[in-house]
Amino acid sequence: MAVAQEEQSDLGQGVELLNEGTRLILRGLLDQLEPMAEGWGQLVEMLNDFSLYEMPEMLPNGDIIIRRKVPLEPGEDGEIDL
Repeated sequence: MAVAQEEQSDLGQGVELLNEGTRLILRGLLDQLEPMAEGWGQLVEMLNDFSLYEMPEMLPNGDIIIRRKVPLEPGEDGEIDL
């Protein structure tokens, strides 16, 4: 009976260690991805609605552009915000 309790205790400790290790791994991954998520959120905020834009294009010089399907009208002073 004592051996079964000891094995169950060891199993419980092993499960706790696995849970703690998994938690640490996920926390580390989240810490690494968080800056990217902030950047993605800013991009989504800037673009507003993806249906307003064409698919991204890579230019020969390596630049990537995302064109609006319908260009913005110039402002009162004739300038367009970029």
